[in-house]
Amino acid sequence: MSLSSEANRRSITAGDLYEIPLVGDPHLSPDETSIAYVVTRLDKDQDTYHSAIWRIPVGGGPPRQLTNGLSRDTMPRWSPDGSK
Repeated sequence: MSLSSEANRRSITAGDLYEIPLVGDPHLSPDETSIAYVVTRLDKDQDTYHSAIWRIPVGGGPPRQLTNGLSRDTMPRWSPDGSK
């Protein structure tokens, strides 16, 4: 069965929002090889948001979580030489 079939379609619910990560604030490294960005998730039990900073290679490859995301880790910025 195709994912686009009518049988698989339903309206989004408020509960679905807890399953959708919010991705934003991308920043390209000075050497243009990586992108640092923020992934935010809603925590239903604690009624709050948790954000982590991630990094992904521009040329492909798996993303890597850089911070634990137990609070609101935001605003990734590169050092001038791109090492941090």
